[in-house]
Amino acid sequence: MTTPEVARHFGFTKQALSRHIAVLENAGLVSRITEGRVNRLSLAPQQLDDVMRWISELRRGWTASLERLDEVLREHEN
Repeated sequence: MTTPEVARHFGFTKQALSRHIAVLENAGLVSRITEGRVNRLSLAPQQLDDVMRWISELRRGWTASLERLDEVLREHEN
């Protein structure tokens, strides 16, 4: 889609959309192809796979730590 088309769907001004798109481009989630004065945007959601793997690893670590803390606290209660 072009940037004005995307802006209409989300109710952003062109300036606000440009800032949002810049953040998404820096994160590798959106790519922009410029054709003259028109910018066409493409989504690259596969970049989120790395983030999801990282979050999953963190969650496993925290879950194990919290389970161990629960055991220690239960032992201390007795």
